[in-house]
Amino acid sequence: MKFFSLITLLLSINCFAGSPVWKVSNDTHSLYIGGTMHLLTAEDFPLPEVFDKAYAEADVLMFETDMDKMSSPAFQQQFMTALTYQDSTTLRDVLQPETMAAIEAHLRQRNLPLTNFIKFKPSLLGIMLSVIEMQSMGLNMAGVDEYYNKLAAVEHKPRLHLESVEQQIAFLANLADGQEDRYMMYSLEEIKAIHEELGELLLAWRTGDYQKMDQDIIVPMKKDFPSIYQSLILKRNLAWLPQIEKALSTDETEFMLVGALHLVGQQGVLQQLKDLGYRLEAIK
Repeated sequence: MKFFSLITLLLSINCFAGSPVWKVSNDTHSLYIGGTMHLLTAEDFPLPEVFDKAYAEADVLMFETDMDKMSSPAFQQQFMTALTYQDSTTLRDVLQPETMAAIEAHLRQRNLPLTNFIKFKPSLLGIMLSVIEMQSMGLNMAGVDEYYNKLAAVEHKPRLHLESVEQQIAFLANLADGQEDRYMMYSLEEIKAIHEELGELLLAWRTGDYQKMDQDIIVPMKKDFPSIYQSLILKRNLAWLPQIEKALSTDETEFMLVGALHLVGQQGVLQQLKDLGYRLEAIK
């Protein structure tokens, strides 16, 4: 599994290995950044202790987006409207016959009717098939983000977000534009690998082995789908940096929780913060 399955859960240098949570500091202020998985198994709890350490120190939680809005009926409707065909178009009009044959074979093996998915855009279909596969393997628990969002709500800790739910929908809606067949065939291949590689991926996340995640996911993504890497990872990293720097000028201590794929690599958030002169420390 190189990148696709991590999109739903939707990193490169040895100095960023050893912890899923990092402390970022300047001369006067600091904040914490934790790499998350968006879906987990029951066995993944309790979470690594470093998350609780950072949470205890934090005055404010920062998430990729508004977690409460994401669970609202209004968001679900908006999401489905953006990622399904609203006219007479179906997958058969967009994908080549051989791609459709591969999708139908995949669905038959899992006793899933094509009619349930025929109006999905390829970007949504790839995500949904990956989620279904993961859930069949026990990944049916809310991930790190939702866990701490609920905890912060109960304890009345302020919660901020780095981007709107509308922005998140736009990222996903345009994910496969112009390469729908290639995207779907690649997604089906990646789903086949989930059973073999998911355990290794979860271990790499828990231990902060970002070099492995970079080599297994980010490097292939940049090679095979550079436009997806640009829109899903790099552009968002760059958009978050000014917000992180602003947070580092406040008296509060923030705990920022984002997908682990954003944290490492030469263009990852951690490396870019280091290049800007901030001090980074792995939390143990």
